[in-house]
Amino acid sequence: MAGYYGLAPELAGPALVEESLPFTPAAMCAGAAIASHPGIGKVAFTGSTTTGQKIMAFAASNTKNITLETGGKSPLLMFNDADLDQAVKWAHVGIMSNQGQICSGTSRILVQEDVYEQFIAAFREYTAKSSKVGDQFGEDISQGPQISKTEVDQVMSYILSGVRQGARLVLGGTPLNQGGPGFFILPTIFADVTDDMIISREEIFSPVVVISAFGTEGQAIIKANNSVYGLECSIFTQNIERAHQLARRTESGTVWITSTNDSDSRTPFGGVKQSGSGKLDWQRTPASSRSMSTWARNCKIEFFYVGKHIMECEVSHYLSKNWFWILRPSSHVTYSPCGLIFGIIFPQFYFIYQSSIVNKPI
Repeated sequence: MAGYYGLAPELAGPALVEESLPFTPAAMCAGAAIASHPGIGKVAFTGSTTTGQKIMAFAASNTKNITLETGGKSPLLMFNDADLDQAVKWAHVGIMSNQGQICSGTSRILVQEDVYEQFIAAFREYTAKSSKVGDQFGEDISQGPQISKTEVDQVMSYILSGVRQGARLVLGGTPLNQGGPGFFILPTIFADVTDDMIISREEIFSPVVVISAFGTEGQAIIKANNSVYGLECSIFTQNIERAHQLARRTESGTVWITSTNDSDSRTPFGGVKQSGSGKLDWQRTPASSRSMSTWARNCKIEFFYVGKHIMECEVSHYLSKNWFWILRPSSHVTYSPCGLIFGIIFPQFYFIYQSSIVNKPI
């Protein structure tokens, strides 16, 4: 500890708030000491819900201000009027990014009954084609290894649980032996999943997604909120009024409309229920020391393949709607002063993006 804090002058810089320091404890005793020490005024933690609960208990000894960003089982709602191709692409981004090792992954997909099988077929085909598993430094590889063999074993126990409880295995479901180092899981899709199944309730933190059907908007919201977690939610519909009405009814820290995992550093980030406490605000970190509840909602995104099609797209159609817009490669993250957002999506795509970000009390 002393050696670490001796590096504070070198670590400090414009990106760090005065008198704050990031710390990754190597053992439980270090985390307990930090969370309970009266000389430390604020602790911000990202990790598992179980560890977050322990930090909360230690911090209670001196009512320390804490911010927790913990687990998630975020839903993606796909309505029958949504653009199927866009929903499929974004659903893939939402759960398969970073090998599924992302707290905000949309690991529960809820699809309206009359487009249920159509979505499953399209999502299966797109995932099988787009998810190239292997050495992350290899050519055309989009999914690297899980963090450890222990993680792979745990993921496999979830997959076997889904099979035993009667879920339909649509794709994957097995480890992938690369003939070398690394721990790989094939992208896995389950369908016909019910809310009582373990794979529907618990965070798996891997490229495993569960799909179930709903009939009405009311049923969709009930299923979406039927979780101990409340980190993110994604809504796919072409009816923006419906999307905003549903967003108000979700129990989640962030709502994406026609996108997933598309956060903006200008908005505080965090969940409700067992997904955390407080907000992480990267641009205004002092504000994250206070209790904040926000919604951040993105309104429109459309993909365009690089090539001839992009030259033929009717940009005037978008300009006529007075949208904020941009046309550029989407292979890196930037933030423009006029409110446009660019995310790491697919390097082979271009996109036109309209954004609407609204901070509201939950």
